[in-house]
Amino acid sequence: MTGALCSCGGDNQGQATRPSSPGSETSTPPTTATQQFVDRAKEGTGSIDLVNATDTVIFSGCLRKNKTEDPRTVGAAAFFTNLTQAEYRLVDFAYVMDTSGIRTGESVETDVGFTVLPRSALVALNSGEELLITHRYDTQPNDRGVSSITIPQGGLAIAPNQRLSIGSVSAIFPLDGSGAKVIDDSRLADGSLFQVCYSATLKRSDWVTGGRIVSYRSPYRDRSYVADPARTTAPFTSFRNTSDKPVRVYGIGSFISNLSSTEPSTHSVEVLINNQTVTTIQLPAHVPGQNSGSLPLAHPVDLTIAPGATLTVKGKVTPNRAIVFDFAAFIFADEGLTSIDENLDMLPVDFNADGYTDIVDLDSSGSFWVSLRVGQGLQNTQQEWARAVGKVDRLIALQPSQSGSVTLQATNNAGLCLNMKSVPSMARFILEYCQNAGSPSLESDIWGDFNGDGFSDRLRVDAPAKAYLVALGSATGLGPDSIWAGGYGAVEKMFVSDANGDGASDVLAEWTNASGLQCKIFYGARDRFRVEDCPR
Repeated sequence: MTGALCSCGGDNQGQATRPSSPGSETSTPPTTATQQFVDRAKEGTGSIDLVNATDTVIFSGCLRKNKTEDPRTVGAAAFFTNLTQAEYRLVDFAYVMDTSGIRTGESVETDVGFTVLPRSALVALNSGEELLITHRYDTQPNDRGVSSITIPQGGLAIAPNQRLSIGSVSAIFPLDGSGAKVIDDSRLADGSLFQVCYSATLKRSDWVTGGRIVSYRSPYRDRSYVADPARTTAPFTSFRNTSDKPVRVYGIGSFISNLSSTEPSTHSVEVLINNQTVTTIQLPAHVPGQNSGSLPLAHPVDLTIAPGATLTVKGKVTPNRAIVFDFAAFIFADEGLTSIDENLDMLPVDFNADGYTDIVDLDSSGSFWVSLRVGQGLQNTQQEWARAVGKVDRLIALQPSQSGSVTLQATNNAGLCLNMKSVPSMARFILEYCQNAGSPSLESDIWGDFNGDGFSDRLRVDAPAKAYLVALGSATGLGPDSIWAGGYGAVEKMFVSDANGDGASDVLAEWTNASGLQCKIFYGARDRFRVEDCPR
């Protein structure tokens, strides 16, 4: 196998079938190549428990989807479990999705991909187990051909007592914007609804030419976040080459999903070496009511990361308003890269008192991410419970309150001390300074480092007075409120990010009045906000 990465989209590679009007049932009949692939996949056995170390295994079948824990989502997975003492390599992967079940007035969002897990695990989202996940948006029956990828070099490793999971989930979003719908059981009866047929080739490592490669996920944690006109960069993870050899990068896969489905957005990926952009990958825009453009499972690149150098892959998302997004990049590269400034599984804690330890991560931007486990080996999507808290050197769990709520205490060597009360029902922490413990803390409080000094500050909106009040934090606690902006009171949504990259937190505010959607960005500074209209 050569070092090049081949990623193909079948007969329709690089093209998308566009409906003549939203909800149109015009469809493209399956090509001969597509049908032949599906017929071969159906001959496969599905899940495999490999006991005898044969040289080559064709892992293939068709995933019959059923309802998941969320009845609005249907999904399925098949597993190749390596019970031998030999390492195996995934050297290629391909799939076809049946879209014939899409009805007029529906759009369908689908994830397809593969993950390597410990033998005992069903799913994990917190530490980079996903090797490649792709996303597609379909609004009518269509044939995109066979989507396939040839893994470069010696492929991706499945060690003894690990298993390769090939899975897919789908959800229907009516084009009227009413949100994901529960699928009627009758539509699932014959097993064909959004069925995914797949084929993967696995070879015993001594039958492979070339060293194994690694898929590095950025962000290393889960991928869900809120994008807005001020926050156009998705969370990301930077990696450093900690080996003594150059690391070659072969390709980058992109997962991009607008979870509202009703809002348009444009997307790209920036690749940086030592914080300098070396290439930009343009991704298809999301256009509600139109099939998403086809894209390769991974975009081929040819980059070399010298020892000590850093690699960063950033998703760039430009929406018209604040919407929930998923973004992840999958970097196919040699071994030797190590994540920078990621603090994963910081301490064992059970936020919802269900007997399962939940996951707490701190990313490089100072935001806390939490994933609630829902059972042995299962967990919910990780969410950002507190943004822009800052550098944290120590995190401890205080004794639960009488209500059962768990409070974490975050401190650093500069004197920061924050109590973070968990509110699982709202997927957030309510913050207070340790020095101001017992002072009123409101669920509506907005926190960020608005003056860029490394300490969290509190923002409150006095709507009747149309005043934005900021209390600055420091090593001595939280100071008094002072007016940082005036003239704006009717606010429906507020989001914190460092929109201009100057180290101070900024705030995007949205509200609706007789003139329609209003959007302002409040840029942080030393002692007041600079207010500008959101870009259009």
